[in-house]
Amino acid sequence: MGSLFRSLFAAEEELTPTQKLMYASEKLNNFRLISRLCATRSSYTLTANDLAPADLYVVLADLGEFAQIASNIPETQYVFDNKDMLLQRKYPFEGFEALRDAELLSAFKGTVAAAPVITVYRPGTKQLVVGFGGTTNIMQTLYDIYPVRRRLPYGNGCVHSGFYAMYKGCRDQVIDAVRQAFDGHDVQELAIVGHSMGGALSYLFAVDVLAGQCPLPAGTPVTVATYGCPRLGDAALSQFWRQFVAQYQAANGEASVKDFSVKGLNDGVPSLPPVSWGYRHIACTPFYFYHGRLFHIPAAEAEHGVFTVEKDALDQTRIPDHPRGGHNYYNGRDTEKVVRRAYWLDRMISEQSSGWQEKYLAKIAELEQVK
Repeated sequence: MGSLFRSLFAAEEELTPTQKLMYASEKLNNFRLISRLCATRSSYTLTANDLAPADLYVVLADLGEFAQIASNIPETQYVFDNKDMLLQRKYPFEGFEALRDAELLSAFKGTVAAAPVITVYRPGTKQLVVGFGGTTNIMQTLYDIYPVRRRLPYGNGCVHSGFYAMYKGCRDQVIDAVRQAFDGHDVQELAIVGHSMGGALSYLFAVDVLAGQCPLPAGTPVTVATYGCPRLGDAALSQFWRQFVAQYQAANGEASVKDFSVKGLNDGVPSLPPVSWGYRHIACTPFYFYHGRLFHIPAAEAEHGVFTVEKDALDQTRIPDHPRGGHNYYNGRDTEKVVRRAYWLDRMISEQSSGWQEKYLAKIAELEQVK
């Protein structure tokens, strides 16, 4: 298997020494082999005309911070209690600028597989963010790979049984947390975000929101942003979701619902479960993240996971930071780096020795070859 995996990338561009070290240090599953085996290639070529606006790139990058933080690695309360330290250069959340002024309202785990959820208030944008975390334990993995479909309790369409069970296990807590947030803060927008498994749970909550199961003040704009999201239902669910979006927009304006789903280069998760099993993506506005650029995907091509990108659409003045892509490289950020830095920070602090900061920074410099 190792030789097969290496051969898959034999023809790729040359890596810099830093990139070679980065990939050699990977510990998480990036699902590149799954992408090679399961993702289908679109006949559509992405060009500069398909590039997303720069301001939308920033919005999705900011929301992506909370999708990552929701996974509870490191523990969410610790992150918010120690933001000043963790946002410093060479520390785990370096570059997470949206986190800087955000306020953690709640962090909890569902009763099924301990699916993690956070609610965060962003005073500058008056936005309430509900974040669903990705897979972090064995029980969640078992639910992830339980693809038997079941009907929703209302409306049309069938949904992945494992995802629905985990969502049902946190549903009441999420609705209560949202109600409390609106009661206690000046909320002008609801954003629902998630990475991987968290993306699937995000859509299930969004369905409840637009269906009126989680009442919001009239006209509240709703944004859904998912990253590396698997397929979570059938074609009927996709149509059902679009009907709810259209109804909400008809009542509150076209801009009242924004639905963004980003899949990345060599990320196999969005190709699961397979189309041949009756599954479809439900996102209204799909995107493809490739070498630091975000591209609109035509709706008719949404089930594909591999796209040809014209070179003229890329930034040819610099080398891509993460040329191999993968499940943990979205929004120009490196989840592997966050987890690695968090591990060594915790280890150095736990030693309770003097000069732990200098030891930590020296270790990171050694591991990442940064000065």
